[in-house]
Amino acid sequence: MSKSWGLVDSNLLIYSSDNSSVYQRAARRFLAESPDIQFFLTIQNLTEFYAIVTNPKRVNHSVSQVQAIVALEAFIASGIFHILFPTDHTPARLIELLQNNHVKDSEIHDVHLAAVMKDNRVDTIYTADTAIFTRLGLRAINPL
Repeated sequence: MSKSWGLVDSNLLIYSSDNSSVYQRAARRFLAESPDIQFFLTIQNLTEFYAIVTNPKRVNHSVSQVQAIVALEAFIASGIFHILFPTDHTPARLIELLQNNHVKDSEIHDVHLAAVMKDNRVDTIYTADTAIFTRLGLRAINPL
């Protein structure tokens, strides 16, 4: 049986690492107990994770730079995730998605993720924020 492919959104990484999150157990269980799914991340997911978990205005219990780096290293070394990179076509795909959708302020980050996903033929995202990704033509699943 072949694995299905899906990108893990930054919010699931954050929940899985946040001891104060009511979603921590569900996020960890999903990531640990889904052997039939090939999980992907982008560099953007890693930078968003870092930006949020080190910011006391964004999480109840922010972490130090060292703790955030250790978490990033753990994600990368886990073997659970493969990293997706933009292709030469991704800028054009981004513009196309922007032209065809009403996008406001920080939604641009989600549109960028969608462009990278589409250019790498990954059509499923696991996220707590399904609405925008569904609007962008992706299969968005909330596993929490």
